[in-house]
Amino acid sequence: MRLSPVAFHHAFRRFQKIHRREDRAYLDSFRNPQAYVHRMEDYKEGVARQAERILDAERWAHREIGQGRILRSVIAAIEQPGNNLLQWDARFGAQGRVHRRLLEAENQRRLRKELEAVFFDLYARHRADGDKFEHLAFLCGKRYELIAYLFFIADRHAFLPIRTTCFDRAFTELGLELKTTRQCSWSNYRAYLEVMHRVRSALTDEGIIEPSLLDAHSFCWLLATDGRTKERRMPPRVRGHLRLFTGVILEVSSKPGSPAADRAVNDCVVDMQAVGERRIAAGRVAEEIALKEEQNRLLHYGRPSLARRVKLVSDRPGLGYDIRSFEHDGAPRHIEVKHIGQRSAFFLSRHEWLQSQKLQNYWFYLVRSTEATQPRVERLSADRLTIEHLVPTQYLVQWNDA
Repeated sequence: MRLSPVAFHHAFRRFQKIHRREDRAYLDSFRNPQAYVHRMEDYKEGVARQAERILDAERWAHREIGQGRILRSVIAAIEQPGNNLLQWDARFGAQGRVHRRLLEAENQRRLRKELEAVFFDLYARHRADGDKFEHLAFLCGKRYELIAYLFFIADRHAFLPIRTTCFDRAFTELGLELKTTRQCSWSNYRAYLEVMHRVRSALTDEGIIEPSLLDAHSFCWLLATDGRTKERRMPPRVRGHLRLFTGVILEVSSKPGSPAADRAVNDCVVDMQAVGERRIAAGRVAEEIALKEEQNRLLHYGRPSLARRVKLVSDRPGLGYDIRSFEHDGAPRHIEVKHIGQRSAFFLSRHEWLQSQKLQNYWFYLVRSTEATQPRVERLSADRLTIEHLVPTQYLVQWNDA
């Protein structure tokens, strides 16, 4: 299930607005103890750790299955104070308690024995798999919230809790079609976890420092539960303005040695590592916009079959371009996507430069966006560029100590 960089960028900007509203600062790390999201969400790790201590599954013995101690330990791990990862208390009546079947099993010998056998495999033998998930769904009813929590405390690094209604709202904002409400199954849970891994990766691309899978959970939870509902649901297509980040290496619109070129060099005296982190997310958003633009170009020429064959190949850096496309007559077109702001300038690697001079029909698609403008794509043929347009910003230094 593909996570749209554009939709995620919009959602991430709203997340940062929420964080700045509450904390007067943008978030750089979920590990920052002073950060709003840390204060609100860090308890989840503590709940999992406390559950592990309550279970004490390393001391369980197989002969205890059916006697009730294992079941009571699991119930205690659910009912620990401060645990709001699932609805376990009786605020909505006894029937509303998500672990009602576990409570009933205390007085039902057969059910108790079956449940304890599953819990022994799950916690003492560390066998968290699809069979255990489906077996619990059969014994407890399809209580997604309960079963996800039981898996989460079995391995907090591999599994996550879930509140289906909230996460479905977050997935809608992210442009995803995944639905979890009334979809309790191992396959759906695996799809949910895969999405959260993609969210974690996208947070890294946006510059968040080493986010965890549980941080991705917190990100989606905060999006879905924020009180400002007017901004909550964002369609997957481009909407509003994008604020992306880039640097300067190629000054296309200036003559070599001009004041503008000199400013380009001075502009590059920045923290290149910080710029690089932000360029990852900016580049992926720009690629998605350029890909759609290229497909529309071929559709305009009445070539839908070619439009369907346009492919993003940026995951193969050795090619030296990002999109493999076609001219309207079927000849190949090679496209390198760059994000630019107000200035017509962008970074260019040595390999990309050589490929642009070597390959026929090589184009730069410049996705121009600022805080005040909608993104638009400008096409620049590599034939228009010469070595004189390059402005050096970094040098490789080699020396021999001998």
